[in-house]
Amino acid sequence: MGMNWKVVKDLRTRAQDEALHKVEESTEKQQQTLESLNQILSFIRDYKDQLNQFETEGAPIASIIRTRHFIDKLTASAAAQEQLLVQLSFVTQQDKLQLIERRAELKAVEKLELNEIEQHRRYQQSIEAKELDELARRQFMANSHSPS
Repeated sequence: MGMNWKVVKDLRTRAQDEALHKVEESTEKQQQTLESLNQILSFIRDYKDQLNQFETEGAPIASIIRTRHFIDKLTASAAAQEQLLVQLSFVTQQDKLQLIERRAELKAVEKLELNEIEQHRRYQQSIEAKELDELARRQFMANSHSPS
């Protein structure tokens, strides 16, 4: 047999494992970013509630301004987290596509290996059939030339 399929399969398996690892990493980063975004959104709700309470109770203007400023910073942070989440979602999709490609490559190598094994088996069978035909021909010739 020609190709060293073990080496090729090992390389393709390693590439598939690396692609799977990338998917796991990007998915984890995406999940962490989502959790961070949800936490920030929760803080925004809490500080808006606090701001409403300050405005209702007539709290010092400095407290109201500080709270509004902090809400603005949290809102900007939430927007940045949303943008990062979109980017990570794209990266995760790309990583998943790459994993699908690596799996397909590995399957193709496995199929090529099986095809080569089958081709080799058929070749061996044809050689054996020719040898049997030649043996049968010799026996026939020997029997036809021998005195009866």
